[in-house]
Amino acid sequence: MKIRRLLKKWMHRLDPAWTAREQELQSIRVIVHQLKRKERDLRERQSIARDHEERADLAAKREVVRAQRLKGLSRVRQLRAEGRTKRSSPEPLSITGNDPHAS
Repeated sequence: MKIRRLLKKWMHRLDPAWTAREQELQSIRVIVHQLKRKERDLRERQSIARDHEERADLAAKREVVRAQRLKGLSRVRQLRAEGRTKRSSPEPLSITGNDPHAS
């Protein structure tokens, strides 16, 4: 098994927040991919359209889809950055004496 896959397996078991973040990341990536296909389709339909009004309508729809896709991409970047910062800076150990195992 590859190292990346092993790490994912362990992170899934050790950190429930990581699992939630990973699931959100995957679902957003699927939606972003669908929006990219839709934007490409609208661009093709816009180039084929003969009527000026139809072109303007398709351009407006394409701009909305593009804005949604860019918003999704920024959320993906944000989730990845959160994952990197949490992974690179582990929580400090408590030295206050609240450890239930210490006697």
